[in-house]
Amino acid sequence: LASATPGWSISASSVMAAQDTDMEPVAQEPGGEQTGGLLVDALPYVDTLANPGWKAQADALIQEEMANTTKGPQQYLAEMPPVPPLFQNSAILRQEYERVARGERLPPMDVRRFELEPPGLAERNKPEAWKSALENAEAQLEHQSLRLLNLELMLKYAPNAWRMHGQNLEATDARLQGLLDQCKEDIKKVNQERKYEQTEIGIELKRLESRWQQLIHTSGDLEKACKALEQRNQDLRQQLKANGIEDPKDGVGDGATRVSA
Repeated sequence: LASATPGWSISASSVMAAQDTDMEPVAQEPGGEQTGGLLVDALPYVDTLANPGWKAQADALIQEEMANTTKGPQQYLAEMPPVPPLFQNSAILRQEYERVARGERLPPMDVRRFELEPPGLAERNKPEAWKSALENAEAQLEHQSLRLLNLELMLKYAPNAWRMHGQNLEATDARLQGLLDQCKEDIKKVNQERKYEQTEIGIELKRLESRWQQLIHTSGDLEKACKALEQRNQDLRQQLKANGIEDPKDGVGDGATRVSA
């Protein structure tokens, strides 16, 4: 169902909703601007393209518009509102965000502190160099001690900890899977209800369309019959006039005029 105005359309569901709610169906402009009333979507389970070539024409128009456009992706983004400030409470995250925004690479990790090297030949007579090397060696020794301690703790507690972690992951997975199944079931139920309602409305629309076509055909037949009767009356009046007989309609008209006078 569509109005005769080019570029404007009224969906079939809008007509049915207007009948149920006593509201005017909505005419919607191509840009999507609602002009008033109740906006109802189309019936995707019922509505079909009257001409299969319309989709190809629409796709061709879209491709032509995309080819003729002068805007790039960055220009479209420039028209959008600015991004609100992020990571205001963390200087480290804010710096990393700015670095990524500038496209800079992450600086390589400094592994010199993991090396256990003596001072160079030119610095072996400097106490400060040996002190720095000694502090580095002590740090490396403490690091190795912590590694051994962590390994002992892992051998003692890690199996049970990982077992409990696995159980928690399985419970979380089961809970999320249940939520996902429920969402899928809800979506399926909504789609089934939509299809059923739209199918029922489609049957009613077809019945009304058939009735409308029947009334149009009947109205056309009545109009043709009326025109034929008018032509027949005109022919009879001409025959009466040719035979010198007064038209009874004129006499009735004169009498009615005298009575009213």
